[in-house]
Order: sequence, then C-alpha cells, then structure tokens
Amino acid sequence: MAPITRVAIAGASGALGLVVLKHLVEAGFDVTVLSRAPGKLPAEYASSAKEIVVDYGSKASLEAALRGQDAVVSTLSDFGGYEAQKPLVEAAVSAGVSRFIPSEFGSNLQHPVVRTLPFATLKVEVEEMLIREASSSAHTANPITYTFIYTNIFLDWGLEEGFTADLENKTATLYNGGSTPLSYTRLPTIAQAVVAVLRRPAETANKIVRIHDGILTQKEFLDAIQEVTGPWTIDEDDVVALQARADEAYAKGILNYWVINGWIMRASHSPGFGAGFVENENKLLGLKEHSTDEMKELVRTLVKDIVENKKYRGSFAKALLSARKDSVGA
Repeated sequence: MAPITRVAIAGASGALGLVVLKHLVEAGFDVTVLSRAPGKLPAEYASSAKEIVVDYGSKASLEAALRGQDAVVSTLSDFGGYEAQKPLVEAAVSAGVSRFIPSEFGSNLQHPVVRTLPFATLKVEVEEMLIREASSSAHTANPITYTFIYTNIFLDWGLEEGFTADLENKTATLYNGGSTPLSYTRLPTIAQAVVAVLRRPAETANKIVRIHDGILTQKEFLDAIQEVTGPWTIDEDDVVALQARADEAYAKGILNYWVINGWIMRASHSPGFGAGFVENENKLLGLKEHSTDEMKELVRTLVKDIVENKKYRGSFAKALLSARKDSVGA
C-alpha cells in the first residue's frame, strides 16, 4: 500500500480537530483544512497547511477539494456534523482517496445496544457506508479503505468542560456504583493515534482500532480528583434508568445536552459494554498504555493544572444543568 502524505481534515476548528491538526502538521503531512467559511485556519498554520472552503451540500465542491488527497480525517461533531460525513465519503470515493478516518472517537460502537442509541446511529450509518464502499472498490484501481478509532471517554477535555466531573462545584454522578473498568483518553493521545494510523496504512486498513491512555473505574477516577481538591458531593444513578429518562424526553421532542448525556453515559459507563479496552491497538500504534497507578497520577496532574491555571471552562456542565431544568418534568 502506498504511503499517505496528503491529508484533508474536516472539523479542524473543534476541540479535538485543533489537536489533530497540530499533530498532522508536526508529523510532516501535507495538510488541507476543509472549512465551511473562510478564515477558519488558525494563523499559526498559515504557512504549514492550506484551507479550502467547501459546501457540504455539493458533491462537486467536496470532490474538487479532495482530488489528489491520500486520506480524509473527520473530526466533525454533533448530529449535523455526523450527517455531513455521508457526502464527504461519497466525494472521497469519487476523488480516489485511499483512506477515510470518520469521526468515531468515542464509545465502543460494536456493542449492539450502543449502535441503537440516537447519538450513535449516524456514526453507525457512516461506518456501514464505508464498509460497503471499501468492499465494492477493493478490486478497482482506486480502492478506498477505512479505520475506525474508538477511544471511550475524553480524559482532559472531560475534566476541563465538566463532562466527567464538575471541578467548579465539586460535584459528580457515580454510575452503577462506579466499579466498571473504563478507558480514558486524552486528546493528544487521540491525535497521536490518527498520525500512527496514517503512517501504517497497510496494518490499519479496514480495521477498528481501540486506543486509550489507560483504564480506571469511575470510582478510582473520582477518588484521584478528590485527592487534589478535597471531598466532593457525589450523587448516584443507574445508566439504564438514565437512558430511559433520556428516551422519554426525546419522545416528547426534546433533544438537548441532558438527553444526549443520558445516551452517552449509557454507552460509555455501562457494565458489559466493553468500555474498558483491555484488548487494544496501543502497541500496534506505538502508544503508551498507562498502569492503574500511572492513570491515577495522570488524573491528579491534570486536575492540579486545570485548577491552578484556571483552565476549567465547565461549558458542558453548565449546558447540562440548564438542559436538565428544561427536560425534567417536561
């Protein structure tokens, strides 16, 4: 398989996308940023990457942007972003792109329950689309291949945004007793995985790769935080009941952070859902896998840095609280 040198990235302005962009540029790839509007390319990359404005509603626009590219990396997020990947895949096939990494970067989508959750269904549709295209093009002159990267919980982003714990108010919810082994992954580790996949096209073609920094139970995770901050107020909940409440609100036409959070917690924290990647591709991709003690220290170090340098934004926690008020009892 030919080496990958030219990479187009969609969604480069998001939290994960910015980190992936940085690592792609630093790794020496010829990077093109696909933007919906001009001026989205950060100034520091003006001389090391180029920006092309595309219309996701136009296959011709996307195909023109992707012609000559070896790979597409998508870090598009939310429902609209996941839907936009479909025309992007079609354009990649037509343009002769050889590798597509879709915006997975989360829960284990191979579990049958996870695949039915509304936040995951569009991701699943894109996966199935890529599998079909890879199969049908396998014996053509320009076959397309894919790599699905699963990461489970974003460790650093989750702490900074209040997704896994609210550092400002010292509150968190413990799910199902907090004893389920869970994979936690930092954004730079995900970006390193993307680079490693692109550098190993033959070994990663048409494969699912599970990567992480390491595994902790949720209780171990919250205990490590409290070793830095002091005691917290910890509520308890059950992920099945949480999903049921989210489904009930969704059936009433409500779709907000609180509803989506219910589905994500069901996928990422459920016992038996394979959310702790004991079997993973860290070694294949040259990524360090941290021990339990190393993971606890990593959590403590991140929390100290966030608290001392006032990096806590808590945007997810604030949006979740507001959405909960709108949803409960609706």
